[in-house]
Amino acid sequence: MTGYLTLVTPPQVEPVSQTEAKLHLRVEHEDENTLIDALIAAARQHVEAVTGRALLTQTWDLVLPGFPLSGVIELPKAPLQSVTSITYVDPDGVLRTLDQSQYLVQAPAGPYAVPGRITRPSDVAWPATETSRLDAVMVRFVAGYGSSGADVPEAIRQALLLLIGHWYENREAVSGAVGGAGMADVPFGVEMLLTPYRLIEVA
Repeated sequence: MTGYLTLVTPPQVEPVSQTEAKLHLRVEHEDENTLIDALIAAARQHVEAVTGRALLTQTWDLVLPGFPLSGVIELPKAPLQSVTSITYVDPDGVLRTLDQSQYLVQAPAGPYAVPGRITRPSDVAWPATETSRLDAVMVRFVAGYGSSGADVPEAIRQALLLLIGHWYENREAVSGAVGGAGMADVPFGVEMLLTPYRLIEVA
């Protein structure tokens, strides 16, 4: 079932601080603080995109055209912390909230946690929804390793620092593209550090 994700609340801090990044870059002046902050955020966004993970606590909405026939809702960001709510539009067009007793949440933990998912008890059926809508069901959930950089696996933090350093040294190649997808090539060391954390779908 095709759906889409919308970021509701971004992380309040970054996995590496400006101080940590400047120490890694061996930068002592204040002139490029704004650039370094932008590189930190861009590196985090890149790592989240290629791994499928949420590094720090953030809230997302998964919007679906209806409840899946399989009975399972896959939440495509790991690690899952919690499900805030499930709302749906019934056949009469009324927005309703699904009671928590009507679904089960599986939230695998650990540094290599797979995405969480929502299932229904064996004696419960998903409610009917308005069939003409692409947004008939919305799952709001919280994902991330935690609320501080110390909660993020060290290998990922090291990958972030390597990526920040690479982009800082090759700023001409990434000028005007900070935060975008067209930034300079990613160092091989970054790829090696991130490989164990990539979420791979198994057919």
